[in-house]
Amino acid sequence: MRGTAEGLKMLESKLQSLKELDFEALREKAISLVKQNQRLENLVLKLRNPEKNISKTNRHFIFDKYKKRHIALKLSYLGWQYCGLVPQGCYTLTVMDRLLDALEKAKLIENRNECSFSVCGRTDKGVSGICQVVSFVSRSVVAEGVGVIEDSGCRISERQGWITTLRNISS
Repeated sequence: MRGTAEGLKMLESKLQSLKELDFEALREKAISLVKQNQRLENLVLKLRNPEKNISKTNRHFIFDKYKKRHIALKLSYLGWQYCGLVPQGCYTLTVMDRLLDALEKAKLIENRNECSFSVCGRTDKGVSGICQVVSFVSRSVVAEGVGVIEDSGCRISERQGWITTLRNISS
């Protein structure tokens, strides 16, 4: 019973403070309460109908729609919060793991074990890296060109018609 009496006293004090406000202050208070009420109604609707709120992570992504491309990235990082560039033993907090997580989240790679990921460089725990190079096979919207892989698995640049034009390019 005591909790109810304290609640009534608090309500009476809030009502008294509202009576002391001028017209403009009351108007601003009413507008803020209407906005707060709208936000709460939207939240209640979302909680009542969770099946209608399909998140982006739950949608299935079709990788077969896209060509694949072998790309290389040059990156630098501050390493004091990582256990090196590549996994060593039981450490999971490495730059490579974070990079693969980001590539999977961005849907650039389907599976970290099948993306031909390779690293050129190595750092120890807490060491920063400059000009480290990683390469992997990524999905691509580019239909043809250097590095694009056809469905058969060979690169377009490795086809017989392209070999004569690429002989003058030094790697």
